[in-house]
Amino acid sequence: MNFNVLPNLIAFAILVVVLRTLLFRAILLRDTVGGSYLWLTGWFLVLVHFVVKFVDVGQGLWHREASAVSLDMLELASVTFLVSLSPLATNRRRVLLLAAAIGIPTIVYTNAVVWGVSAHSFYYGVIAVAVLGALSLVWNLYRARTAYVVGLSIGCLGLACAMVAAVALANPDLGIILLLAGVNFIAAALYWRRYRRATAAALTTVFGFVAWGVASPAPPAGSLLAPFAFSVRLESQVWEIPKYLVFAGMILTLLSQQIEQLSAAVEADVPALIAQGEGDNLEFKSSFRWDLRENKLNRALESVVLKTLAGYMNLDGGNLLIGVADDGSVVGLEHDYKTLKKRDRDGFQQALMTAVATNLGGDVCYTVQVVFRLLEDREVCRVIVSPAHRPVYLKDGDTPRFYLRMGVVTRELNVQEAVNYISVRWPK
Repeated sequence: MNFNVLPNLIAFAILVVVLRTLLFRAILLRDTVGGSYLWLTGWFLVLVHFVVKFVDVGQGLWHREASAVSLDMLELASVTFLVSLSPLATNRRRVLLLAAAIGIPTIVYTNAVVWGVSAHSFYYGVIAVAVLGALSLVWNLYRARTAYVVGLSIGCLGLACAMVAAVALANPDLGIILLLAGVNFIAAALYWRRYRRATAAALTTVFGFVAWGVASPAPPAGSLLAPFAFSVRLESQVWEIPKYLVFAGMILTLLSQQIEQLSAAVEADVPALIAQGEGDNLEFKSSFRWDLRENKLNRALESVVLKTLAGYMNLDGGNLLIGVADDGSVVGLEHDYKTLKKRDRDGFQQALMTAVATNLGGDVCYTVQVVFRLLEDREVCRVIVSPAHRPVYLKDGDTPRFYLRMGVVTRELNVQEAVNYISVRWPK
């Protein structure tokens, strides 16, 4: 057992549990990245990396196997973070394509180094497949020669050339260092490109990714810090600080988004919205799942709410007030609460967000912000919806249905109408 790794192992285990708990409570699902589930996956891979390092005995065949798995997990974590920040990752298919295009060659190259493959032609082949696959994917998905696409292509080619040089110099180990550095540097650039604000959260995350790239995978000698290996004398735990910076920056980013959304909610309060009446971006619903006419639970009513949310997501966003009748009278949420295991605001929010994740997609939950307000001694739920980053379909059994907000109604588009609208709204 490598007990030097134990503090980091315990720390990241706690962080992953905390992140998973927040995700379950649908707090992180509302971030504007739309890929918090990928962030959770990435940190879980980092945790596995430390678990393998902890059980590594440092000698024999098991040591080599542990080294391979440990490096694989670290590289896959970095790839996962990069994919989560890529503008191309707009749906699950693209996420898988990007992850495969980057992750598979990375793992193949790393394992070849660990297991002592000496044929230079093998490494050249892996590098060629990786760079051609990545460039082909980028150009096919973007289909435009923008400065961003050209810069990304140049970066991929530069990394490939550096790795070829490392192999030519009979030092393929350097290729692993360059891979991890390159992936983390690109992740830093994508993070900054997404936010473009010099906030503490963004700067912390960007700096963390850069430092992570510089110090990976085995600082100081086994990293870009190798030229300074004899002058740098720090405890091994210090080199893990960049990972904590990235984690802290991500959490700060998500929390800052929550604060901004809540501030916006305060500016336009529920009484003012009720007085305004239903319109293009405002709709009232008496309940979420309670049939007031039949005086019983009716889960089919959830679909009515979800249609409205989908229609808002596919256009410019909007507001939905649950617990308010069409005439503006306050009905409240008491009947809906009775249908829940946890009969309060938290239980209602969890039920609503679960329905959104299940029927519209977990990656679009970030567009939904829930705020509660007490009016006339009755609770009302305001659902603030932002536009989605992709087309949103409502699952109707095995049939996906596309809804769009049109004036004061939410209308289902037929196949041709949906195709035409999507091609204009979300051009490739």
